[in-house]
Amino acid sequence: MKKLFILFFMIVSICVIFCGCNEIESSTVNTQKKLQFNSELVELIDSELIFHKVGDVIKRIEVKYLFRNLLNEKIDLKVYAEFYDEANNLLSKEGPKEIILPPKYIEQGYSGANIIVYSGERSRQVDHVILIVEQKSYE
Repeated sequence: MKKLFILFFMIVSICVIFCGCNEIESSTVNTQKKLQFNSELVELIDSELIFHKVGDVIKRIEVKYLFRNLLNEKIDLKVYAEFYDEANNLLSKEGPKEIILPPKYIEQGYSGANIIVYSGERSRQVDHVILIVEQKSYE
């Protein structure tokens, strides 16, 4: 039993030592140039576009957004993020994230409901992102 505990401790120790080998570096970019958005339902009050890199290679992109409901009624939304390369070719469409906003409501902080992540094999090609907001239909 003691040998099994020592073996387990050594394996855990080795894993802890090597877990820092693939350091992920994050950089937030100017969202006005890289994140496009247009909606008559909500106003984009804050956003972040974060590129997570290992070395010089982009491995994952996070799109964070906060909305303000422009209508005097509760709205049920679907939010998508489209990821494009420099030649404006669509690489991926991620989502939907579904959000319900009360009348005139302003989102206060980021949560899983307003973060869309792309970590596909072509993530290193992403140049800009278009955030799409649609009103959910109940048909």
